[in-house]
Amino acid sequence: MKPHFLSQLQARQAGHTLIRGTILLFLILTATTPLWANPADSLRNEMRHAVAGLRATVGVAFIHNDSLFTFNDSVRYPMLSVYKVPVAVTVLQKMAATATSPTTRIEVRREQWRPDTYSPMREAFRDSSTQVRLSDLLHYCVAMSDNNAADILTAYVGGIAVVARTVEEIIGKGMHISETEQDMHENTKKVYNNWCHPSAMARLLRQIYEGDALDSSARTCFKQLMRATQTGADKMPAGLPPGVTLGHKTGSAGRDARGIKAGDNDAGVIYMPDGELCYAAVFIKDSAESDATNAQTIATLTRLIYNFARKHK
Repeated sequence: MKPHFLSQLQARQAGHTLIRGTILLFLILTATTPLWANPADSLRNEMRHAVAGLRATVGVAFIHNDSLFTFNDSVRYPMLSVYKVPVAVTVLQKMAATATSPTTRIEVRREQWRPDTYSPMREAFRDSSTQVRLSDLLHYCVAMSDNNAADILTAYVGGIAVVARTVEEIIGKGMHISETEQDMHENTKKVYNNWCHPSAMARLLRQIYEGDALDSSARTCFKQLMRATQTGADKMPAGLPPGVTLGHKTGSAGRDARGIKAGDNDAGVIYMPDGELCYAAVFIKDSAESDATNAQTIATLTRLIYNFARKHK
């Protein structure tokens, strides 16, 4: 065999070895990263990893740049105090329809100050019959999650059925509201009757901020209420970088005899650095985890949402 022919044969064998090695490396890489993987699938995998092992059901949805992302969205999650968002929207719609000023005072009777529920407002007004400005009631209802304020405002608009109709007119299906705070206090199982899919909450927020759910004046008022929220500093706010503006509404249940928490939620609007808005909802259902773990989970998922929205503009 001639030396020149041998060198050609060796070169071909080396080339084949290189090709086989490249193919093997490619197969190894694609075994863990499928060719069809997309950014949304990668985010779902991250979220799946974040909630792995939790003794709870967790759902997420957010809308950014006209795209809806969902994770475990088909479950009916108890809204808890997040339902105060629809209450506030219904109030603001009535005020706009009747040309009622936010400074208008409405009568609050002594019996409306229920003593056995969370109510900073009751403490401020010392259980007495009085007149309270609608703007103050809205602030207590949304920013401070006051249960008495929510029921007073629900009565003002004509009852909880009116709130339910308002939501259905805005977003259609995906959210159900039938119970007041008093209803849920008298029978704690009724917290499951006020439910939504996370995607429905995200859609509602978007309609409030960008759609025709509210006129410009009422929308401005609503945005201020959401940014003034004082509850849940360890939830969505903890998952965002310092300086990022957030308007949000939290919800949290007590625990049953088994130590199970029906829900721990946060839904809000993230003001992205590029000026875009990201409408997000994180709901936790039937959690056997601690309040701190629930809050940390919401913060972690919010961080994933923010990072994804920041990267995929």
